[in-house]
Amino acid sequence: MIKIKHCILVGFIIFLGGCSENQSEVLMTTQQRKPTVPPKEKKKKIKEKDVIWDPLEPWNRGVFIFNQAIEHVIWEPILTVYKTLIPSYGQTAVHNVLQHVKMPINIISLGLQGEGERALSQFARFICNTLFGLGGIIDIANDIHLEAESEDISSLLKAYNVPTGCFMILPFLGPTVSRDAFGKLCMSGVYAWISPLALVSYGLFGIENLNQRIIFKDSIDHVMEFSADPYAVIRRAYYEARGEFPDSFEEEAAENEEEDGENE
Repeated sequence: MIKIKHCILVGFIIFLGGCSENQSEVLMTTQQRKPTVPPKEKKKKIKEKDVIWDPLEPWNRGVFIFNQAIEHVIWEPILTVYKTLIPSYGQTAVHNVLQHVKMPINIISLGLQGEGERALSQFARFICNTLFGLGGIIDIANDIHLEAESEDISSLLKAYNVPTGCFMILPFLGPTVSRDAFGKLCMSGVYAWISPLALVSYGLFGIENLNQRIIFKDSIDHVMEFSADPYAVIRRAYYEARGEFPDSFEEEAAENEEEDGENE
């Protein structure tokens, strides 16, 4: 009887041992099958020098100083006379006409980019302002939510991955990059070809340059007065206005600063 009890006890112990081994095997298998989470990749730091290429900086800074001197000697007196002779509504009309004249180029640029819907919208805007806005003097289309889109030959080149090129400061004209300078040269050629007289296209170019100075004069004056390095500020502002920085540039820059602070 005692032997039978011992046999039952030994069998029960062996059964428990087998169960524990099976549970261990199940746990090990579950751990092995558990998907491993890949380590979080650290975001690449995007710095200003990764976007801006300025190999001509010494030359550009010299031209920048020259342009500022010309600004005080030539452009400021012209702007003063222009603002005195032409009231604000007249200046608005000039701005509208300049935008209207560029509309055919915008439509062609959008069409060649494959943006058919946007091209049709701009075509409708052009027809509306031509017929009902006195040839573009009054921006009727904007009141019916046909807003203007800033597209040109440079935007078309960008859409086809043409490199931005280097940053340049052109005498009398101001900041640009290689791709934009080529685009403006092409647009000047188109205007000269369309216009009966090439002087008309050059006149439009000069008026547009004057119009741009009126729009950005206060901002530029503020930068020149309060910035420690006006050249660098205007250079970056040009790249931002042309959409060369990635959408998350500011956010990534802030995250990089936080990471640097943690590392310190």
